[in-house]
Amino acid sequence: MNNNLDLDEFAKWLPMLGTKEMEDAHLPENFVQRLKRVKGIYDYWLQFPTKNMTEMVEFEEQMFGIKRTQAYQDIRLVRLLLGENETSTKQFYRWKINNIIEEAIKAAKRAGDFRSVASLVKDYILNNQTDKPDPIELDFEKIVPNEFKMSSDIGIVIPGKKKTPRSAIENMLKKYGITPDMKVEDADFEEVKEDDNNE
Repeated sequence: MNNNLDLDEFAKWLPMLGTKEMEDAHLPENFVQRLKRVKGIYDYWLQFPTKNMTEMVEFEEQMFGIKRTQAYQDIRLVRLLLGENETSTKQFYRWKINNIIEEAIKAAKRAGDFRSVASLVKDYILNNQTDKPDPIELDFEKIVPNEFKMSSDIGIVIPGKKKTPRSAIENMLKKYGITPDMKVEDADFEEVKEDDNNE
């Protein structure tokens, strides 16, 4: 197992952290410890998605007592696993907003304020876009490009036009085409100046 940066292994075992299946696998201790650190960073990032790199590094140094270099490597691994892009950031904020709305709904129910409950449910639907159809995922792997073949049939371009016989094409090539024994002579040319009277 590549303990340095095996994304598949980390992605496989991260959800199983602390399970019996993981214990039975007898994984290397340093791999397990790094999994715990990655999980800690992940949870911290979910709770505070606006934290910058320096703050995340300081958190990991204090939390796990590791060197700064290792902290940077762990955070890099977390970002590789989660995908450091705009979509991931939106998912984090959506998750946080959902939690806030759910807590507000509970509070409104306890207070008997069902008008606020209805309003919060609308906000919940809006945040998760459950009122909109799911986008259609295109399976680009199944798209097969058209296979184009050379043809002398002009009817492909001009419908109804009769196909030119191959013999006629060969005759035209013999008459007007370039042959190995053809000689091309250079010709002099004279530049024609515009007549001022014709301007």
